[in-house]
Amino acid sequence: MLLSKYRPKKLSEIIGNKSQIEKVINDIKHYEKPILISGPPGCGKTISVNLIGKELNYEIINLNSDEIRDYKSLKKILINSSTQLSLFRKKKLIVIDEAETVSSIKGLRELIKVTKYPIILIVNDVYDSKLKSLLSYFDLIKFHKIRVNSIEKILKK
Repeated sequence: MLLSKYRPKKLSEIIGNKSQIEKVINDIKHYEKPILISGPPGCGKTISVNLIGKELNYEIINLNSDEIRDYKSLKKILINSSTQLSLFRKKKLIVIDEAETVSSIKGLRELIKVTKYPIILIVNDVYDSKLKSLLSYFDLIKFHKIRVNSIEKILKK
């Protein structure tokens, strides 16, 4: 419950990884290739991406890899929606969290080729063997663990 209560509500409330967040924002605004965000658990990868999407006024298609483990489900859920307009004509941001557990590398390659919208994959370990064949397709942005003294300042505040 404390995590929900004190979760950042705006990008300005996030501590650490400021240059990485700016890079993600720039990559989304000037989208050329998919983004792969890596970093240890708890460093703010997912919350940063969601707040960036919100502040840039994107419709966020936020999926956990459990929902799209195989090619059939990836194609049904993502590939079709990645080529269609948003219901409210908003831009879309496709976010796949825990992407290292997606088993359909073929589906991810197809998604990259057909999508009209920015794609962000979030992983803990960028060096996972499944991802090696995809690394050249992505702009890699590494988030770092938040320093203890930074966390302490926020908690005191």
